[in-house]
Amino acid sequence: MRPVTFSFVVCVALTMAVAVPDGAAQSTSGAALPSDLGVVDFPTSGPADAQVHFLRGAAMLHSFGLEDAALEFRQAQALAPDFAMAYWGEAMSYNHPLQRFREWDLPRQALERLGPTREARLAKAPTEREKGFVRAVDALFFAAGEETDRRVAYADEMERLAAAYPDDHEVQAFYALALLATSSDYGYEPYRTNVKAGAIALRVFDENPDHPGAAHYIIHAFDDPIHAAIALPAATRFAAIASGVVHALHMPSHIFIQLGMWDDVSSSNDASYAAALEMFERQDTYESDTQRYFNARNLTHALDWGQYGDLQRGDYARAWQAVENGEMVIANTEAPIALQRAATTRPRYVIETEQWQVIEVSPHAAAGGHLANGISAVRTGDLAAGAAAAEALAALDGAVAAIAHHEVTALLHAAGGDADAATASMDKAIELAESRGAPRGAPTPLKPAHELYGEILIELGRPAEAVEQFKRSLRRTPNRSLSLRGLARAAVAAGDPETARAQYAQLVAQWRGAEDAPTVAEARQFLGDHQESAP
Repeated sequence: MRPVTFSFVVCVALTMAVAVPDGAAQSTSGAALPSDLGVVDFPTSGPADAQVHFLRGAAMLHSFGLEDAALEFRQAQALAPDFAMAYWGEAMSYNHPLQRFREWDLPRQALERLGPTREARLAKAPTEREKGFVRAVDALFFAAGEETDRRVAYADEMERLAAAYPDDHEVQAFYALALLATSSDYGYEPYRTNVKAGAIALRVFDENPDHPGAAHYIIHAFDDPIHAAIALPAATRFAAIASGVVHALHMPSHIFIQLGMWDDVSSSNDASYAAALEMFERQDTYESDTQRYFNARNLTHALDWGQYGDLQRGDYARAWQAVENGEMVIANTEAPIALQRAATTRPRYVIETEQWQVIEVSPHAAAGGHLANGISAVRTGDLAAGAAAAEALAALDGAVAAIAHHEVTALLHAAGGDADAATASMDKAIELAESRGAPRGAPTPLKPAHELYGEILIELGRPAEAVEQFKRSLRRTPNRSLSLRGLARAAVAAGDPETARAQYAQLVAQWRGAEDAPTVAEARQFLGDHQESAP
């Protein structure tokens, strides 16, 4: 099956000022780089021709374009075999900063090509600033202890470098990233370290709003429902300044999705999917298994999140294309996270469109498949099939499967006329869901517990209680279409047409799909019948 791709072009002028501090032996200035990586000022002692590749690689590092960054750093080494920062960059390109490592040999080999010992490597760095970067990366890959110890040792070295160069954007940005990578390693609540990293990145962003690392690390620092609004300016800027990197095209949607900005979620991930697909088709050119793994991950991350955005906009045709593209990915990768995300697209489509049907349950997304089948079965009156789906969910491990089990069980009780048992099951689902916090992306399980509880309460003739559940659902997942519709329905039943009008109006405003789709047709009918009188 031929996948559908999308085009997205943003051009921003990029120049690199490179006055070298610390009395470097050589400096490079005025190196002009492509217009799709951002604006980075990263002076080094490398010669001019090697510096061009180094700057490209450094800009890509900031946007997690790790695969292509490694190629740039190796080209810099070929031109300048003793260029210490080119080896620093290559080692960093094998280190996905916010994921646990899967390979250690490649970064160590890169550094050992610079010099066989720490002392030999430091001797190749002619300035104190460059020595600081080399010390830090050496600690990350060669320090004693477990991986967590090395991450903390790296962050400590970067803290010392940041203190020595408080006005150096590159030092400060990479220090912010080091903090993000250790947010759960210092023994603090992650928010504490993340906010510190975010504050550093915000200062760099304020001084250089085209800096890819500053925009990127702000998004990661505030990537949670409480702080997401802080990162919105960076999110709206990041894809425009670094459109040449797959991850930069996707990452803004982490903020957009938490604020219910569905057009932006969709366009961000369309662009990211197209770029990731191009890389996926040439992934054999990458040396590292980790690079190939994250390549597949990037592809399905965009597919997964983009489909969710399209479903909230009512664009079911594009959402179905994501199902077909997911099947293409499944046939061409072995990366577990990619398989899981691709397999999720079909059950999510069933649940969000309410086109009830029994689907084949993928082992890569079993909870979602059984949940979709369980809801479909109850909604079509096949309680035996619904009970089988509930039993299958009960056999799975994990909180997501447990919540889904309680959801299907509640639907079965409601269909059988046992209101008390239905609400008891949903109370358990809600307790588990709230213990996990509000979602940072698309909801898991695929049917949010508060939304389903509201739907069941309407069916049980308890609209006032349903109103509260839908309001809670919308606080957790703003502008979610089925929760908007649910709150509107509950408000109508509770005698509150003003609240209903506001919810239906938002639903119509964000709809981009077929005008005759039942959900939006219902909203338009209500708004037509309940127009506000003129002042």
